[in-house]
Amino acid sequence: MMTSATVSLVDLQGAEVWRKEVTNTDHLWVGRENLSSGVYIVRVTSDRYPAMQRRVVFH
Repeated sequence: MMTSATVSLVDLQGAEVWRKEVTNTDHLWVGRENLSSGVYIVRVTSDRYPAMQRRVVFH
């Protein structure tokens, strides 16, 4: 069964700085080209599963 999800990066002020719609057959690569070093929150929301979020640090 196809599952779709939205993956987004949010800065610590709550602004969404990157967003991608994916399915369970997609591969995902988040490049740092347009992002500053710092702490971001990765949020994943899905049409079938509970939302999750994790903190990541870019150096």
